[in-house]
Amino acid sequence: MLSPLKPAEHDEDAEPAEHDEDPAHFGKLSHVIKTVNIFYTFSLFGVDEIIIKHLMEEKFQRIDILKTVFRMRLGMSFIGLISLAIFLAIFQSENNLFGVLTLLYGVNIVIQSFNLFELSFQSQMRFKPLFWANNISYITASSLRVLGVWWDMGVSFFLSTYLVGELILKILIQRKMGFKVLKGVYIPELAKDIARHSLPYFISAFVALLDQRLSFIFIERNLSLEDLGNYSVAVTLVDLWLFLPAAVLAASFPTIVTAFNGAKDEFEERIQYLADVMVWSGISFFIGVSITAKLVITLLYGSKYAHADEILGWYALTTVPVFFNLARIKWMALEKKLHDWLWTCSICLGLNIIGHYFLVPRYGIKGAIISFLISQLVGNAILIPFLGSTQTSMKIFLKSLIAPVRWASKLF
Repeated sequence: MLSPLKPAEHDEDAEPAEHDEDPAHFGKLSHVIKTVNIFYTFSLFGVDEIIIKHLMEEKFQRIDILKTVFRMRLGMSFIGLISLAIFLAIFQSENNLFGVLTLLYGVNIVIQSFNLFELSFQSQMRFKPLFWANNISYITASSLRVLGVWWDMGVSFFLSTYLVGELILKILIQRKMGFKVLKGVYIPELAKDIARHSLPYFISAFVALLDQRLSFIFIERNLSLEDLGNYSVAVTLVDLWLFLPAAVLAASFPTIVTAFNGAKDEFEERIQYLADVMVWSGISFFIGVSITAKLVITLLYGSKYAHADEILGWYALTTVPVFFNLARIKWMALEKKLHDWLWTCSICLGLNIIGHYFLVPRYGIKGAIISFLISQLVGNAILIPFLGSTQTSMKIFLKSLIAPVRWASKLF
């Protein structure tokens, strides 16, 4: 197998056997799913919290709210599917099945727009129907994937299992609601209000997702499918642990919101403490993964992914800025400075594209990871003279890096 940290010299016309249970097989599957995931933001247009707020206020009829938002999301999902097709036409390399598989799996973008109806249950605190629907769809799809492994099925079969699971979930939710998709009245006033509040979130989320998944595109175009599979393993393992910062945010943010509405000094202190926890969670995660990467890869994936351990160690370093940014966007939302966050994401994405263009062909996967880290550092540095929020957030970040020294000084 080619080294995953160096550019691959391979025949672009050669396609691996679709039934191979190897990094090339896993790389194809992951690349398709990650590419489509970027465009999910279209089908989820409209901030969930805003929609739930409208459902709970009952200013409009519940069914009218659902009809209005559903029409918005369905329309946006088709725009997302068209955008995916354009994206593939521009960036997708030739002579492989990626484009066809990705576009077919892209139907899931439209299916995701039906997630709206889960919010109706959440606003009424009715979690039991959601629990059963989610578990039935998950168990069904997972069982099909197990059968696929036994039957030695290919990438297209495994992609179809994800679609089947989503369809089952949506049908069960709709059945519980009585299939009221087409009922209700579209309310232009409500649609404008939701669109106005959601647009900054939508653009920022799309740009941030594209920035994080950019590496899949460049690795697929410049390296081998084996390299893509090894990289996909590292990304999958790191993404599994994103629930940790999410849990920290969920537990701590209500108190931060309370402080925001009260004493400014207390608010700043809590924001700094949250940043300290997020940054050092990322650093600790990086250190832990670097030490255990080889053992984890060997136990979970076996010898076929022997080169993934070094990639995993490097990729774990990206959790430091990612964890911090999860807290940062919450703070900027409170301060109503999401337009600043959009500028930050856009500058970082532009720099990341340039970095990938020059570094991936030369340094392989390591170049992709270095490009992301440099773009985060330089992108924020460029904006410091222009955006006060970037100035403040970078001061918070730098103070977090020396948090152990600050903590020790308080003790002694």
